[in-house]
Amino acid sequence: VEHMVAPTEADSQLAYLNMLGSENGGVDAVVTEDSDYLTFGCKHVIFKLKPDPAGPCEEILRSDISGPGSSRGTNGYSFENWTDELFKIFCCLLGCDYLKRVHGFGPKKVYAVLASAHEQSGSSILEQVVNALKSYSAQYPGYPDLADPAYHLKLQRALLVFEHMYVYDPKSRDFVNLNPIPAHIRPISTVEGEVNDAEDLDISFLNEHLVAPELRAALVRGDISPYNHELYPVPAVSEWHIGNKETSCPCPQCTDNRAARPLTAVPPPFNPYSVI
Repeated sequence: VEHMVAPTEADSQLAYLNMLGSENGGVDAVVTEDSDYLTFGCKHVIFKLKPDPAGPCEEILRSDISGPGSSRGTNGYSFENWTDELFKIFCCLLGCDYLKRVHGFGPKKVYAVLASAHEQSGSSILEQVVNALKSYSAQYPGYPDLADPAYHLKLQRALLVFEHMYVYDPKSRDFVNLNPIPAHIRPISTVEGEVNDAEDLDISFLNEHLVAPELRAALVRGDISPYNHELYPVPAVSEWHIGNKETSCPCPQCTDNRAARPLTAVPPPFNPYSVI
């Protein structure tokens, strides 16, 4: 079975492969139960696939949810005129692996705030959203986190993860960003009233877990552990295992494990160092 170990998150890696498409070494669709794949930019997602010969499932095309010409939306919300960035911010504010949802600030309220931000002009989308969050917090004091610069910075970092997470590119056989990183990224907490030469945001968190370049191919192939970057040990296989389908085996390993896992059939030996 062809496989791949993602350099960071499997979500972003599969989204990247889906964005490439099968004609460019990627995949046509992703089967998952995780909605984060849409936030990462997956174009074609299959949800709730049942173990049934008929294959009942829910098929979602990213182009049907948001952007020009989108008709489907999701859960009764229309994102037809929303940019891709605004849709990702919507997903972040609802809570994700990288940003905790503000208690009581659910889909209806988030949608209303972002819809008002979408009507603004003259600043970046994230700046518009932050200003809208501040206004909402001032109007409804029960949401102080929405006016907290630290929360705004966490939102910006979460958005950067969904836009620029490192992934493996099968063409170049190296790690690349999900989307190119801009030359300059200002911290959102310094947008209002700061000087023009504000320092760029530290985005080293995007690559803090990356392995050294000389180990990357081995990691993706599954030759080394993503946790300690050491080679997986080659399991010792006795001659008895090859071609033998009996339920008992004389080797010590099978003798020790027989009670927990009886040997009913022996698969062919697997070489963990084989190249994809």
